[in-house]
Amino acid sequence: MPGDPKECRLHAMYCMELFLHAMNCMELVEDTANPEMRRIFFDLAHRWNRIANELEDTQVRLDALIQLQSASADLGVTRSQAA
Repeated sequence: MPGDPKECRLHAMYCMELFLHAMNCMELVEDTANPEMRRIFFDLAHRWNRIANELEDTQVRLDALIQLQSASADLGVTRSQAA
């Protein structure tokens, strides 16, 4: 269901989990003396951040699509009528 608070909370928890993965990688960057390992953990942190951002962007687009479909259904518009 669009706008379901339970889904929103689950999504928020998942984004927080991704953020925490990124922060853990950044802590490893600071704690690692080996330059190659620092680079690897820094890269991982950026990848986790990118994944979290992409997930949020995708959720926004999905929510917008669901709202459009719901509005179309409320107006009684079918795919053949809209084309």
